[in-house]
Amino acid sequence: MKKNVFVCGLLTCVIFLQGCSAKAPSYKDNWSEARNLANAGGLMMGIKDRPASEAKALYSGPGVGLGDLIAIANVGVGAFEGGVLGMSGAGSAAFNAAHGVWAVSDSDQWSANRFFAYVPQNQAHNQAEARKLLEDKLLSHSAEVLNGQGFKLKKIDKKILNDGVPVLQWSLVNEDYGCVESANNCVLVIYLNASKYFYNKPKPDFIGLGIGEKTWYTSALSQTSFNTIDVVARGLEKPLPELEFYQELSTKMPDWFVLYVGPGKAMSSKFKSGTLPYNIIVLNSGRTLEFMEP
Repeated sequence: MKKNVFVCGLLTCVIFLQGCSAKAPSYKDNWSEARNLANAGGLMMGIKDRPASEAKALYSGPGVGLGDLIAIANVGVGAFEGGVLGMSGAGSAAFNAAHGVWAVSDSDQWSANRFFAYVPQNQAHNQAEARKLLEDKLLSHSAEVLNGQGFKLKKIDKKILNDGVPVLQWSLVNEDYGCVESANNCVLVIYLNASKYFYNKPKPDFIGLGIGEKTWYTSALSQTSFNTIDVVARGLEKPLPELEFYQELSTKMPDWFVLYVGPGKAMSSKFKSGTLPYNIIVLNSGRTLEFMEP
């Protein structure tokens, strides 16, 4: 019990320092650009740099075996269904995938897709405006990119709340990939933190333009309600261009938005397994950064 109390207290301190601190993170030359960016979003536990020869190899996180990674990847492609809250099909798969990701251990910030942002205060006067600005951009650009890839989006109206905020879901339709409207077997899931988790904090100099710019910062730190975007699917003809979706989406998002993609959490025909086997940071230039030792 004493150990649990200590861990809870430590995590509370970490959350306070990452979320509320007025000091922006500084760049560490002995870390990769990817790791520096992840740290700026509150992502530390289970994320490390690897030698260049291993940077694109399968990454399963510290203390996690291949079997666990496969299970995580299965959650990512919507393998787990089961009538959550009376739902079936896409609604259940999306809910289980999203909430399965949030049910991570205290040492895991590496296995799920997470994003964070430093919304400039000159574009949003308060936390609510900052959240709406980020949400509007994320939703409109996601739809734009997916439409360009040949997908039709149909909003799933089943209401799911996490920490009082809706888990947003859209059924994706494109029969070339086996995403069938009647089956609702391909779902885009987006979750954005409540406005109370947008903190007044200066932006790190290595993210976007401007030095010491005042922003509303929403982190990727929380274990139970972190910002996430993911595509869950089942019964596909071939892997969805999910990684390509994230890359193009990032080119349309502002330079104060940063996306972390976990191993096994982005489908793509570029990989023999059909999914990205390692973790990356995707920047607004569309670049993907590996966690590679400098």
